[in-house]
Amino acid sequence: MWCVKGITILENDKVVGFIGLLKQLYGPYMILDMMQVSSECRGQGIGRRLFEAGKDEARKNGAEALYISACSSEETIAFYRAMGSNLASDPIKEIAEEEPFDLQMICPVRD
Repeated sequence: MWCVKGITILENDKVVGFIGLLKQLYGPYMILDMMQVSSECRGQGIGRRLFEAGKDEARKNGAEALYISACSSEETIAFYRAMGSNLASDPIKEIAEEEPFDLQMICPVRD
């Protein structure tokens, strides 16, 4: 069974962003299950803070990288690339098949 670890950012008691990670490692990866920043709050560094918190959580749990099945929108791909992610050379088959239009990416969490 998969357990999701979530991190949420609030502004005036309103959720403006969140990230969810699957706690169980898949080989060397912690899987980024979901991430969202409210459209009116984008461009304020919230996504970067959430992503860095996700990388910290992955590192603490022994992962070598975050695994991301990213929707193919240009904005989303640009964000993940800016965070240091690249296309996965060996995608996780089950995830890639579940979301065939997503780009499978990884982001190292160790220096």
